[in-house]
Amino acid sequence: MSRMDRIQAGPTVRALRGHLANWVGVGLFAWLVMLSPLKGLLGRSGLARRRLRLEFRDGRHLVIPVNDMQAYVEVFLLGDYDIPGYDWSSVMTIVDAGANVGTATLWFAGRCPNARIVAVEPGAAARALLERNLDANLLAGRVEVLAAAVGGENGRGVYEEGEATILGRVVPVGADKQLPQAVDVVGLESLAAGGLDLLKLDCEGAEYDILLRAPESALRQVRAVVGEYHPAPGHGPTELEARLRASGFATAFRAHPTLPGFGNFTARRSGVSPTG
Repeated sequence: MSRMDRIQAGPTVRALRGHLANWVGVGLFAWLVMLSPLKGLLGRSGLARRRLRLEFRDGRHLVIPVNDMQAYVEVFLLGDYDIPGYDWSSVMTIVDAGANVGTATLWFAGRCPNARIVAVEPGAAARALLERNLDANLLAGRVEVLAAAVGGENGRGVYEEGEATILGRVVPVGADKQLPQAVDVVGLESLAAGGLDLLKLDCEGAEYDILLRAPESALRQVRAVVGEYHPAPGHGPTELEARLRASGFATAFRAHPTLPGFGNFTARRSGVSPTG
């Protein structure tokens, strides 16, 4: 079953029309590959990896593979990373863990005009498109791209390709393993040093390692967290919620309507402004 079943055609089309100048072509192509009766066949074809150029009505644009369009819909049209009542204009530092091709990075850059962003992405193909999208939107000066994954502590891991680039994941292998396909894993303690206004997590299950194994001193440096949780052996979202609440966050968890183990969450320190 696809995570795309969250998306309702009518409201999505209306939102797409208001957001994209080229919504007709983009919408038809994405529907054909991801939502139509032929999606089972076309989703495994070369069409699913074809790149679309999304032309925003405000002048920005995003180049994204068709089978990654889910991320655009969730971030820009469904508002998955929004935190109601949050003073986005005051946010100065963001870590986008699992930045992929830059969809969330672009959204954060628009919402937080004064923020410096560290976009962390271990997948080479996704990272190349991320850098291209940053350059095209004149964001390279505000965004640092880190070729790594985020974990509970510094180390090494192996990047595993997914059916779509948004489904790639990193499996830890230990710092002593010298594998040619290994990537660096950076712990939250390193990324949050000096204070971090916002941590975004979309890490295909690594959110458990990041939040449960990070030192409490590192988590205390973070003022807000927003992200997705995914199925992970031996873990469940109640663990994440308990850890975040114990660290002083007010949390909101929302389960996926049909897929067990999937959902979204936000965590915000009560009474703390983004710059506080």
